[in-house]
Amino acid sequence: MRGRRSAEVGPSYRPFGDVELMADVAPSVGFLAEVATAARFRGRGLAERLCRWVSGELVAARGRAALMVDDGNLAAIRVYERIGYRRRAVMASRAV
Repeated sequence: MRGRRSAEVGPSYRPFGDVELMADVAPSVGFLAEVATAARFRGRGLAERLCRWVSGELVAARGRAALMVDDGNLAAIRVYERIGYRRRAVMASRAV
């Protein structure tokens, strides 16, 4: 996928080598998932640039994009809010 523009990124995309994300599309929404940056490359804006681009592609393809993030992941929440995502409360449960 390196150098190729696509809204249907996956199963795994690593254009910077040390920043990884997955994205998928459904009929009505693009979904950004599993964004990870190697510790030694954090704080450089790599994940933000990649998420911004992929989110734009997902919105162009499906009209909207979504993601899920843990409440305690404040660094990621700040990145997503800068990109334009807004928080919505959701309920999650685990079946035992």
